[in-house]
Amino acid sequence: MHTFYNEVHERKEEAEALNQEPEPFDPYEEGLEIGVACKGFFKTMEEAECAIPEFIKRYGHEDVYCFYICELPLGICIYTTDDTYSVRVYDHEGRKLDERLFPSCLFAPCRRSVYYGRKPEEIRFHPGDVVEYRGRLHVIHSFMRPYEEGAEPRGDSTDDGYTAWVVDELADNITYDKDGSINLAHCHPSALDVFSPRFPITPTMQRRIDNICAALHLKHD
Repeated sequence: MHTFYNEVHERKEEAEALNQEPEPFDPYEEGLEIGVACKGFFKTMEEAECAIPEFIKRYGHEDVYCFYICELPLGICIYTTDDTYSVRVYDHEGRKLDERLFPSCLFAPCRRSVYYGRKPEEIRFHPGDVVEYRGRLHVIHSFMRPYEEGAEPRGDSTDDGYTAWVVDELADNITYDKDGSINLAHCHPSALDVFSPRFPITPTMQRRIDNICAALHLKHD
């Protein structure tokens, strides 16, 4: 289970205790502090899913960020829990959002033997969509490996994700280098690590989003 330091909630409680209005605060400008709060080990998927409501009851909706259920082997040494047979992600209320049902590189028979790309109906976000990734806002540019009918496997678990642009101060006044490349930070988040924005988007961040979409000719709501 991942939780985050919910400063929005903290400031609201402090202001209510003093009978004051909370000061303006943009969690996306500051960046949400997200971390692993606790882990549980279960023998079956069903047992793991049944435990989610108990974690929510213990921590409350305000501070829970998400849940991951990772399928791991028993009796095998692994370097990191990023190496899994499968992964499922759930929101702060326990609703399943997405899943990866094929093994990561370590457990694949061959590095490029298991990933065929995602079908359109399995891709949650599309060009121009605004998302949360690691506590900050991003604009989706594209999905890395869409499924193609009859295609051979052409990637692994690292290709199951998006290309996304970071919404930060660089988007206040977008510039280009001498080669014509846009001067914006971008990344390639896993499909399971991207979420819909949880907090309201301020006018400043919305203006940056609009600038990014206009510069890259992306449509967004």
